[in-house]
Amino acid sequence: MLFVFDSAARVGFWMKDMNFDLDMIFADAQGKIVTVDSNVPASSYNASDPSVSQVFYPSEPAQYVLEVPAGFALMHDITVGERITFN
Repeated sequence: MLFVFDSAARVGFWMKDMNFDLDMIFADAQGKIVTVDSNVPASSYNASDPSVSQVFYPSEPAQYVLEVPAGFALMHDITVGERITFN
């Protein structure tokens, strides 16, 4: 799933209602990857007490967040500094 924001920001993501682990790829307004959170466990969200759930933030403001199945970033050698392009 691709999330596109109006402008770059330090947006936080959590795993509410997820049934499988993800990689979260955060990119800035120019499409440069600023953070890759790999193998984020679905269990990092605590439904009985959301206040203790883990929230994932980019290291720099991001305008795009791409969620892909866990292991995708490693399998495709996606790393910080690369660029996402949209066709």
